[in-house]
Amino acid sequence: MFKQNLTSALDIVNRANSNEKAVVATPTMLTPQEQMLLYLLAKEYYSGEGAIFDAGICLGGCTESFARGLAARATLPSVSPIIHAYELGIADEDYVTQFIQNSFGETRHKGDSFVDIIQKNLDSMPCKERIQFFPGDICEKPYPEKIEIMFLDVCKLQNINFVMQKLFSRLIPGKSIVIQQDYVHAWHPYIHTTMGYLSEYFEPIGSTWYSTISFILKKAIPDDILGIDVYNEYSVDQLESYIKKYYSYFNNQQRNHLETTRAFFLYQKGEFERSYSLLNQLQCSATHWDFKHTSDYLCKKMGFPPFELIDQQHETEVSCDADTNKSTGSIQTLKNYIKQIPFVGKLLTAAWRALKKK
Repeated sequence: MFKQNLTSALDIVNRANSNEKAVVATPTMLTPQEQMLLYLLAKEYYSGEGAIFDAGICLGGCTESFARGLAARATLPSVSPIIHAYELGIADEDYVTQFIQNSFGETRHKGDSFVDIIQKNLDSMPCKERIQFFPGDICEKPYPEKIEIMFLDVCKLQNINFVMQKLFSRLIPGKSIVIQQDYVHAWHPYIHTTMGYLSEYFEPIGSTWYSTISFILKKAIPDDILGIDVYNEYSVDQLESYIKKYYSYFNNQQRNHLETTRAFFLYQKGEFERSYSLLNQLQCSATHWDFKHTSDYLCKKMGFPPFELIDQQHETEVSCDADTNKSTGSIQTLKNYIKQIPFVGKLLTAAWRALKKK
């Protein structure tokens, strides 16, 4: 059963990567490929043995992707709710308020709730009766007893990441899929150390353009293994090896992004010289789209001079061998997608400005 499920999931990942058209109407930061991944998993892979755990839904784009997939099925499993959706729903940064303003023309100030907007979006989705929304702190909410598909776009802090790690005990061996949406993101290295640490139990399926990688659970994970907070308890050398574990599943540009994650990790662990040296190496090569923002932030925090502006004209399309289950895509794909959604560019700029003030 495991091999059959892995083959099915791999086919879905490959088809999702070939998609270039948006699946949903809800404003979202997910690429068309990531939207299609969730759509196909709900339409073709989901069996009803467990729930769809949708964590960090923002305005609901991921939830709509799942919901549209469910609506496209010939029949639905009898379980209800199917989708358990979680979102704090508080505009805790300026970029969130700008996102809402640009998306809906509604004003929200820092600290305001936008749960009403989320709920309105959810109410307009297909299969809305199969969606249960949990606004507020996800660490304090109830969870489904069994989780079949686990979409994680919520691990913005290590304490949340650790809570999600412990929820892996609710996954179904040989069946459940975990989707780490922030994997190609420089600011959350604990996601990489968690998945590297648990590599004995998960089989990587493959990456989805741009920042997502999916895993299938091979076998049940003992509670004592899940109870270890490796990011705060293991050595720097061991954690670094975990970060590098799945580099082969990404193209060159994305691997540079993951190396920036390693630089961020070294900064968090007090290894300033090593972090700066790594950043220096990266700024001489083809770099990812947010390298300058991240390196400026790290250099300021570590007391080093910032690097010159990076010429990203040489960020050309990179494709990897299809028979090795590696991702395909290009920086141009991402740029084209950003052009399709005018608020994304402004959102990214506002987000990094907010982070740099910290």
